[in-house]
Amino acid sequence: MLQFHALSLRVGGRLLIDGASLRCPTPSRLGLVGQNGAGKSSLLGLIRGDLAPDSGDFSLGGKPVIASMAQETPSLAMPVIEHLLDAYPEFRRLEGALADNPEDPALHAAFGDIEGWAQRARAAELLAGLGFAKDRQQQPVSALSGGWRMRLNLARALILPSDLLLLDEPTNHLDIDAIAWLEKTLIRYQGTLVIVAHDRQFLDNLCTHVLALENSQLKLYTGGYSDFERQRAAEIERAEAEQIKTDKKRAHLQSFVDRFKAKASKAKQAQSRVKAMEKLVVASAVRATSNLDFSIPSQEKLSTPLVAGTDLVLGYGQTPVVQGVHMALNPGDRVGLLGANGAGKSTLVKTLVQQIKPLGGTLHAGQNTAIGYFAQEQLDILHAENTPLGTLISAAPEAREQDLRNFLGGWGFSNERVDQRIDSLSGGERARLALALIAWQKPNLLILDEPTNHLDLDARAALAEALVEFPGALLLVSHDRHLIETTCDELWSIRHGELNPFNQPLSEWQPEPVIKADSTENANSQKAQRKARAASRAQLAPLTRALKKSEQALEQAQEALDQLDSTLADPDYFSQTDPTQQARDAKTRAQLVEQLEEREFEWMEAAEALEAAQG
Repeated sequence: MLQFHALSLRVGGRLLIDGASLRCPTPSRLGLVGQNGAGKSSLLGLIRGDLAPDSGDFSLGGKPVIASMAQETPSLAMPVIEHLLDAYPEFRRLEGALADNPEDPALHAAFGDIEGWAQRARAAELLAGLGFAKDRQQQPVSALSGGWRMRLNLARALILPSDLLLLDEPTNHLDIDAIAWLEKTLIRYQGTLVIVAHDRQFLDNLCTHVLALENSQLKLYTGGYSDFERQRAAEIERAEAEQIKTDKKRAHLQSFVDRFKAKASKAKQAQSRVKAMEKLVVASAVRATSNLDFSIPSQEKLSTPLVAGTDLVLGYGQTPVVQGVHMALNPGDRVGLLGANGAGKSTLVKTLVQQIKPLGGTLHAGQNTAIGYFAQEQLDILHAENTPLGTLISAAPEAREQDLRNFLGGWGFSNERVDQRIDSLSGGERARLALALIAWQKPNLLILDEPTNHLDLDARAALAEALVEFPGALLLVSHDRHLIETTCDELWSIRHGELNPFNQPLSEWQPEPVIKADSTENANSQKAQRKARAASRAQLAPLTRALKKSEQALEQAQEALDQLDSTLADPDYFSQTDPTQQARDAKTRAQLVEQLEEREFEWMEAAEALEAAQG
């Protein structure tokens, strides 16, 4: 399956693949990677049979059943779950035949062979895993937004039993919970999977191989995306002409890793972020060949806090979504915001940037706060008939044109592309332009809501590097887990209408449980498991108590700091408090931060001791 011999493929007169020969192992989970426009979607079209090669041979080996994601969804009146079941033709055929001949034993046997009696439960489980609540599963397809229709298209590809599964950017419209569910589902897939995705951690966790499309050539690498980067980096580093440039970029990034190691206080999260940042250093050899060099400078004047809220109630109209919010973003804070779709992440973000007003409580922004805000709707306000250069000139009429061209060049716009109409740019190019406009304003607080949706892996890596180097504060909403781990050293969670700190590494974030079809387990097995768990708890009890004690001390230290921060976040604090008291409060806060770091270290030691005992 998936064998290429001297294959060449042209689309629209452009040579995408030139004489490629390779054989992919079967079964395998292949991550297809390459820059925007390299031809990844065209290669999937060739495998599907939508395109024919210009020369050479392409073989699938036999006649495999191929499943893939549709890019369009008809506006149908039928319920979502029925449209999903329509994607399984054999099920529908036998279901209809049984309705006409309910006593036919041959039909019952055939229906049993495809586990037809379980397909409705399986369809509901697929939809639930992708975030469809029970009532949404019964909605007409025509009522779904574009993002939900893409989730339905993904479910239709998954429900069909297949030998070869082709998925083109399936994570684009998924939140972290749905991505984690999809990851587990695809790992269980028994056939060959070819997937295009721009979520590096997703590719790391899922793929057995990476198929790289670069310079019109195909090359197969073993392992996930990080393994591919290491192998690709080694190849590039062997090229003497790139060595100096590579070493310079590596040293530059390593300095940020070293500085973070030196000041990191939240030990478990710090270790997680250090590992993620070190991947950037490894990848710097690959990135050294890129034309992308994002830079986000920051204003020097700062306010403390930059923005703060007390007892906020967030929502739309008169409907609260999140309540009792006490928060502050101070200079240097780097926060990743977690939560399922609809939990209130975008509501919090839009409240902080004053697009919507809080339903209750107090929101205060500092006098010198300069917010740079990115959301998907920022792409819609770009004027289609304008150009990237013209757009930046409008934002900075006093700047020299050559300086603007040089700046846009770092964001991937060549001298030709800066003068192209915006309606001719790809989604990734528009996203880069929107980010470049924000960077030009020199914000000291970046609030980014899903900034990577249209960016390819190269652009995501460039953005991660820029955010690591960004000297201001950051609040990030993203389903790209690698980006969060690389750039954020603090996590907030929105669940059940509340905003709380999440004091664990991102890898320990647990998605909301998915409702699964009813099942029964062997009672004796359950009893044995309960007995074994009880024995394990007794053995670990002393370490568990020590961990709980350190957790309580940590919580007390955090509460003391939160109380002081709440006082400092009061809009009237700086106008009504004399400078001497402000100085005392600042000294007290520094002492509390030091105490918190000590409690965190003690908690980490207790947690590591328990983890070691648990094996």
